[in-house]
Amino acid sequence: MEKITMNDYIKLPKTAVVLGNFDGIHKGHTLLIKKAKEIAREEGVKTAIFTFNPHPSFVLTGKMPVDLIYTGQEKEMVMEQEGIDFYIEFPFTKQSASMSYKQFIEDIILTKLNAQVVIIGADYRFGKNKLGDYKTLVKYSQEYDFDVIVVHKLKHKDTVISSTWIRDEIKNANIELANELTGRPFIINGQVMKGKNIGTGIGIPTANIIPDESKLLPPKGVYVSKVQVKGKDYNGVTNIGNNPTVEGQALIIETHIIDFNEDIYGEEISVKLYHYVRPEKKFNNLTELKEQIDLDIEEMKNYFNLTK
Repeated sequence: MEKITMNDYIKLPKTAVVLGNFDGIHKGHTLLIKKAKEIAREEGVKTAIFTFNPHPSFVLTGKMPVDLIYTGQEKEMVMEQEGIDFYIEFPFTKQSASMSYKQFIEDIILTKLNAQVVIIGADYRFGKNKLGDYKTLVKYSQEYDFDVIVVHKLKHKDTVISSTWIRDEIKNANIELANELTGRPFIINGQVMKGKNIGTGIGIPTANIIPDESKLLPPKGVYVSKVQVKGKDYNGVTNIGNNPTVEGQALIIETHIIDFNEDIYGEEISVKLYHYVRPEKKFNNLTELKEQIDLDIEEMKNYFNLTK
């Protein structure tokens, strides 16, 4: 996959392009991506994802990006896993927000993206004041000879899947439901940093990362997890919190990786959450902490059916 930050000099080969914000990259978004890949195979064109960065709502409200289900780096990683040819980020500014829907179609969709087919969700809006929609695209497709495919919202048990719903479930530690709505485990990416080696001292070493400031996190506590290291997944137990037992201050993501003893300081890892185990707790001493972590490890093994 090639990542492109859109500029005036980009011109892609013929594409089947998906337009969207892809905040949660949920199953509804995956449906759009699947359709683009099908068309690309049939028509002999490339697949492209077009999204704005940052999300238009942050620019228009003047707020800093916060509570992102996927950071920019995580979103790029997921798109690569989806097998997309081109992942395009368009810098969203107040100037680009003033672009008319006609200019967006002519300059971006047709000229830069070289779109032969445009795939969108039924509620996608574009152009100044969000005046462009799928009806606008269909109208201009007849004039400029490109195809438009509109995919309607996907439901889970009679409720429309949305990034807002997913965000709410993550905030309430309902990790399994959030994962069901996205079709993949919730991830937290980061670079492994040196800690206080307290886990090592009690025989339970941890890989520690500090989450991006914009990243949405579930409640503090312990989670069943897997950790992707150098492309390989390992089972783990992850604590999100401040280490109250040892008077910790900074929020940190600590993961004890099962049956793993490599030195991975400085490595980028991906922590994948599957199940909420318990809230973070301050213990009287390190012995009590180790006893509880041993119980957490047993729960992880039960969750993944690893016990014999």
